[in-house]
Amino acid sequence: MKPTVTALDDNRGIRIFDPIENAYFEVETATPVAPDVAACDHFRFPVETAVEFATTALRIPELTSVFLHDDGELTATFDPSDGRLQTDGPRTLEVNIAPTKLYLRVNQPVTIHRDGDVVRLDFDGETVVRVGVRSLHDRPAGTITTTPNPEGAMRAVSLLGSALKTTSPERSFPTLRGHPPLVEVGDEFDVPNGIEPLTPASVSKSRRSTSTSIPSRRSPTTSARR
Repeated sequence: MKPTVTALDDNRGIRIFDPIENAYFEVETATPVAPDVAACDHFRFPVETAVEFATTALRIPELTSVFLHDDGELTATFDPSDGRLQTDGPRTLEVNIAPTKLYLRVNQPVTIHRDGDVVRLDFDGETVVRVGVRSLHDRPAGTITTTPNPEGAMRAVSLLGSALKTTSPERSFPTLRGHPPLVEVGDEFDVPNGIEPLTPASVSKSRRSTSTSIPSRRSPTTSARR
C-alpha cells in the first residue's frame, strides 16, 4: 500500500494520496503536467513512490516551511514570514505541511517565496521536477490472519518488519519505521495485499539509499526531520 501521485483533473498539478493514512495533498503547477514514474533512488532519503514532470513553477496551497537539503545535509530553511529564499543549484526540497513525507528534487535554481496564502516555487525556466513521497504510516497497513500454531505465529512475526522504510540505522527515526500490521487468529493464514516480507534485495537497496544520508554529529536538525 504505497502512496500514489496522479495529475489533477485539469492537469495543472498533482494529487498525492496515502492509502494507509487515507489522506491526500495537492500541489499546483504553473503548466499542465503528466507525471511519469521515476526511480526512487534519485532521492537521498527513502521514498516509496516517485514521479517526474516538467513545469516552470509550483504552488503549495498552504503557508509552510521548506527545508533545503544538499547531499543529505540541511543547508537552508524557508520560513513564510522571512520573505523569499533563492538557491543556485541542485537541491532536495522537503515540504513540511504534507500528510506524507514530501520531497522535491530540482536541478535548476529555484526561488521560494510567499504569494498571499500560498508558498510559490519559481524555477529558472521550465525544469524537470522529481517528486518523492513516503507514508508517515502511523496506522497499520492491514491485518495478518494467522493459524493457532507455532508455524503460523512465526510466519506472522516475520512480516512485522514490512513496516520498515529502511534497514539502515536510520530506522530509529519515527518516520522510517511505520506501524506494524495487526495480527489476529483465524482458520487459515492470510496476508492482505501491500504487506510483504523484507527480502535480501530490499535490504541491499535500503542500505544504498541511506548510506550517504547519515547526518554528522554537527547537524542534529537534519536528522530530526527525516
